[in-house]
Amino acid sequence: MFVKIKIICIAIKVFKASNPLQKFRGIIHLKVLKKKKLLIFITITIILVVTLIIIPYPPIRPRTIPIGDYSYAIKYTEYELDKHNLPSTAVSLLDGDNIVYQRVTGFSNIEEEYEADVSTVYKAGSISKLFTAIEIMRLYEEGLVDLDAPITDYLPDFSINSRFNDTEPITIRNILSHHSGLPRNDNLPEWAWDNITYVMRDMVASLEESYVAYPANYRFKYSNIGFNILGRIIEVVRGEWFAIYMRDSLLHPIGMTSSSFLSSHIHYPHKIAVGYYKDGKNHVPYNQYDIIDMASGGLYTTIEDMNAFAKFIFNKGKVNDVQLINETTLSMMFKSEFAKPTDPQKIGFGFFLDRSYLPNNE
Repeated sequence: MFVKIKIICIAIKVFKASNPLQKFRGIIHLKVLKKKKLLIFITITIILVVTLIIIPYPPIRPRTIPIGDYSYAIKYTEYELDKHNLPSTAVSLLDGDNIVYQRVTGFSNIEEEYEADVSTVYKAGSISKLFTAIEIMRLYEEGLVDLDAPITDYLPDFSINSRFNDTEPITIRNILSHHSGLPRNDNLPEWAWDNITYVMRDMVASLEESYVAYPANYRFKYSNIGFNILGRIIEVVRGEWFAIYMRDSLLHPIGMTSSSFLSSHIHYPHKIAVGYYKDGKNHVPYNQYDIIDMASGGLYTTIEDMNAFAKFIFNKGKVNDVQLINETTLSMMFKSEFAKPTDPQKIGFGFFLDRSYLPNNE
């Protein structure tokens, strides 16, 4: 078998060498093949270049970032804004009282061609929880609530089922740090405004049909209803409806005069950005409405007002020489609570804590 194969190979080589026409055709074929390969290489190169131009890539994070150098943060922010192609965005970067970078893009209402600007009003979602947490801490420093007392001290009718025995009580402290064991939500639809000013009372009452997810203080469990319970405690202790009290006694004093927990309190309703969902490449508007979960997700605000809030935090609770919350009380909100190895992230009172990007984790 080996001999036959060798002879055939030699015969082929002899035939190719002894056939000038075949040899010529082979040369032509080789040249065509080389041209095709070159064309393919050029095409791939063009595609790669165009891809690099069209598709944005994140900036490379420097190994060390000097304090006060925001160039990488700005580049990364712009990369994210361009990548997602949202109908409108508003972002600010502050260093103390100084606005280092601010950018507002797009249309707050695509159909009406309203361009977004610094006074455009957006739904802030769970950022609302920070304001509820701050007001609870103001109650604490006034001696009106105890962070470690059972919440039934303030809401005697509160009730929820449990599959666990001998559990610790649900308190303001473990609600603020999402370690209360409460479920994520209540049992009412977000649009159930039947009782209006008593809606937070009704949300809390709806938990009679629910079960806790975990024993209190056992582990992290994100909960919206927990912060709505805190909102109800604010109503009971302050003796005023949550939406009105928070607007007049916290938001406005901070300088957030364009913010509210109800759209009817927004001075210029046309400034409220329309919500959209994406259908392929199209942005499709959908009906937005006030949600009953005011204390956990109902805030309307602007980038200007959020700048004012950031300055309020950086100035340790002081606005125009008025101390709205004591520095010591505010600092308590940034201390890690109930840290467990199973927790996804450290958390204080309302604020998630991440020091990994700070120099020496300071």
